[in-house]
Amino acid sequence: MMKMILLLTGILWMFSPIQAQHPDWEGGYADGCTSVTAGKKATADGSVITSHTDDSHRTRSWMDIVPARKHENGATSPMFHRVANDSFAMPSYSHIPIGEIPQVKLTHQFLNTAYPSMNQYQLGIGESTFGGREELQSDSGLIDCQRLCRLMLERCKTAREAIELAGELT
Repeated sequence: MMKMILLLTGILWMFSPIQAQHPDWEGGYADGCTSVTAGKKATADGSVITSHTDDSHRTRSWMDIVPARKHENGATSPMFHRVANDSFAMPSYSHIPIGEIPQVKLTHQFLNTAYPSMNQYQLGIGESTFGGREELQSDSGLIDCQRLCRLMLERCKTAREAIELAGELT
């Protein structure tokens, strides 16, 4: 019964006037991401599975593993603002330095994707595009979503620690 309610709610939302006011496909480019997650009670073997589509036509597609690192006392971590860069054949982003925050003494190894995703302690972080009130949008912050994911993976071992850090930093 609950599955039927969720399915009907999803269908109604897709065709609602609110959804139609802000299409995910404007100007010929996708402007939304999708995350799909299955918890341990939803899989046959108790595995947790997650996926993410990054529907931006600008976001990088390569990945690498950033090793754990030791940092000197007083070291800082640079923060950047993403701006559209159309100077290449494939549109991308340029990252302009806008400030720094104090660096921790030891950072953890993590899988570095467009939105950094998992560290050596199997702490996994994802994001999914969602609508919000336009008056609450701002580019004046020092830490954006991609940087916040990276900082949480570099500095935390558990989801609880990551949420606490996100609250402290934002």
